[in-house]
Amino acid sequence: MNPRLVTLLILVFFLGLPVAGLIFVWKYAHVNIESSADPFARQIARDILEDWDAKLLDDLGTLPFRQSEMETDFDKMKPKLGRFVAIENFSLVKSTVGERKEAIWQFVHYQGKVKYEKGSAALKMTIARRTMNPEWRIESLALTQR
Repeated sequence: MNPRLVTLLILVFFLGLPVAGLIFVWKYAHVNIESSADPFARQIARDILEDWDAKLLDDLGTLPFRQSEMETDFDKMKPKLGRFVAIENFSLVKSTVGERKEAIWQFVHYQGKVKYEKGSAALKMTIARRTMNPEWRIESLALTQR
């Protein structure tokens, strides 16, 4: 047998298969993260934006979110936009994983368009959870009037 071919097969076995396995596991993990986050994100976005529910927003926010100025901006938007009509094109942008205070967190980013009685707004929302915690939280929510 050709020694170059044997060397190539050994390299493929010892390098190629582990790399392929890591890529598969990484993709599989992100698919699981996204499928877990999607029902929560869709329901909570509707609940908060339909009722202008600042209390729910505060209850489900992460600590950095609760300490931000989002609530005052959120309250200012209500008189400008009026009654909720629908959320359109609400879609997942990407999922990421990062470290915060010695814990691994999962983040899922969404965007969409929200229609209101007096106009529309662009929605950008990020939800997060600790890797071992099944409970999702709101990391950020931004409404920009169009």
